[in-house]
Amino acid sequence: MTDPDLLAVRQLAAEPTDESVTRSWYRITQLEAIRSRPSRMRRLTPVIAALSVVLLAAASVTVVRVGPGTLWPVASTPETIDVLNALADTAEHGPAAPQLTEGQLIRVKSEGWAGGCGNTSCTIEAQPREMWFDPQGMIVLKILAGTQNLMEGPKANAAEDIAQQRQQFQQQQAGLNMPTPQWLAGLPTDSGALLTLLREQTADNDSWTVDHQLWDAMGQLYSSSELLLPPAVRAALLRSFRGLSGLSVRHVTIDGAQLVAIRQTDGDSGNEIIFDPQTGRAVGRGSSYTGDDITIVQAPNGPVLDPGILYQATWEQSIVDGL
Repeated sequence: MTDPDLLAVRQLAAEPTDESVTRSWYRITQLEAIRSRPSRMRRLTPVIAALSVVLLAAASVTVVRVGPGTLWPVASTPETIDVLNALADTAEHGPAAPQLTEGQLIRVKSEGWAGGCGNTSCTIEAQPREMWFDPQGMIVLKILAGTQNLMEGPKANAAEDIAQQRQQFQQQQAGLNMPTPQWLAGLPTDSGALLTLLREQTADNDSWTVDHQLWDAMGQLYSSSELLLPPAVRAALLRSFRGLSGLSVRHVTIDGAQLVAIRQTDGDSGNEIIFDPQTGRAVGRGSSYTGDDITIVQAPNGPVLDPGILYQATWEQSIVDGL
């Protein structure tokens, strides 16, 4: 670590806040990666953000190709690795995955808060959602925002949208972006093999690192399919995440429950998956932004979210017989 990096650490407050530690940790690992990247790599573009907690310089700064994109190796924090190990140890002792019968659907009810954003500010407001998924491809069949059906109305074309999703599923079959109970049950339980498979199935996008895209895809998968994961697969996923770059952890209390949010950060942007340490299960998602060009305005009658948080929601998942 260089002298400027050390100086930045020494200048931290005696009792730094989560946000100040987050910014310092990320800045140090970011500087190490930038100094070691080949000059031909174009600058990565930040978009939505999240991070917090421990301070660490990158253990390795070799830029490599992994699957469809570039892996920018900003080290995950030691606390994150410890939390992932603990979650995995708990998750593998959970109950067996439920078995669906023909015609049954996945219902996901979430309660959360999200920013409505303009050019320079985002105002946090309540965002209740209720969604129904066809488990063969996790195709969205219905979305409620409170009492409003977002798939109905003059601008909605639900039948066509569902038909297109079904056609896409038939063409590409089950996978990370369109899972099925059978695909989830058949995932490898070796963490190295599992991470390789997930990276191979991560969509290509030159604006983001592979691991940033993968973490977003895992958030999508968990939000529709968490309850279908066999305990061994749930634990293997958590252990496979130890191989990802840019992960950190935030401890958060939501409705009285003590939870942990694992974040993957790319530039000023990051995605967050929220886990229950009592069960090892994923129970929500979030995102935040650490850039200084956007002001986040807290909801007048809502909870005070941690600094930088743009979205935070937890869910309940169940199996139902129909819409």
